[in-house]
Amino acid sequence: MLRINNSPLSDSQSPSTRITVIIAVLNAAKTLERCIRSVVEQNFPDKELILIDGGSTDWSINIIQSWGSDIDYWESKPDRGIYHAWNKALEHATGEWICFLGADDCFFDSHILEK
Repeated sequence: MLRINNSPLSDSQSPSTRITVIIAVLNAAKTLERCIRSVVEQNFPDKELILIDGGSTDWSINIIQSWGSDIDYWESKPDRGIYHAWNKALEHATGEWICFLGADDCFFDSHILEK
């Protein structure tokens, strides 16, 4: 994970922080739902999910739309690859910490962000 603001917390600040999870996808219908589910099922309370699709032509868009209420921002437009997709997502991220996932990745259990 990447921490956007690396300044230490003062005594008056809450240790609670927002974590942004960014998923880049292109034609990953076989693994995308598992990936999204692993983020949505995290028990960490202050998380956001941003998904950037590079213009998939398989069922990826249908999967994204079915999880629409759990995704804070998503778009589907051709891009120049995974790094371009990640950079586009950063424009919408509000978390202090950023976690990048590929569409074929998933969290091991529902406590990963908490840990």
